[in-house]
Amino acid sequence: MAGRKGALILDTARQMFLERGYDATSLDDVAAESGVSKTTVYNNFEDKESLFSAVVLSVTERAEQIISELGATLSGNEPAAERLTVAARALAYGVLNPAVVQLRRLAISEALRFPDIVTAYWDRAPARTLALLTESFTQMAAQGELHTDDPAAAAALFAYAVLGPYQDQALLQPGRPLTRAHLDKHVGHVVAAFLRAYAPAAQARAVSR
Repeated sequence: MAGRKGALILDTARQMFLERGYDATSLDDVAAESGVSKTTVYNNFEDKESLFSAVVLSVTERAEQIISELGATLSGNEPAAERLTVAARALAYGVLNPAVVQLRRLAISEALRFPDIVTAYWDRAPARTLALLTESFTQMAAQGELHTDDPAAAAALFAYAVLGPYQDQALLQPGRPLTRAHLDKHVGHVVAAFLRAYAPAAQARAVSR
């Protein structure tokens, strides 16, 4: 995709797919709304499916930022509870960002029609996040900060405990806003429970007091 016009087309298509759905959005409509010719649309995107794929996968750009932030946080020198809290907040704020939720809803709505696109979405965003958490928890276990024989299971539990209820709310009740105060409180409960389950014995006893 080239330059300013390509970005404009992508942004316009994103809004139209979200508002109208895939079937009710045509390349002619996207071109007209973008103020460019249909030829320009085709020069940047092969067809409507390619444009839809680019829209859905644009969320992975944000995923890259979240994954980078999680990795830097969890590999730091601060106490484990502090690092887990900062990482959980970054995960919640990033994944539950309204723009990211909108694209996730769009991907879900067309999952049966475009399984390859949605699989790519999974591979580049949720799966990579879980892989990063697994790697980080493996390192934390090796350093004696966590006690787990299955870092991948711990990563899945952590991620879905942080995101689960609020992600469902964001997807199914878009008019009900999520506040950072609510997310921060939820994150605090999740991290405390996670450490009671996975911290070395002495640390777990300290957390439960």
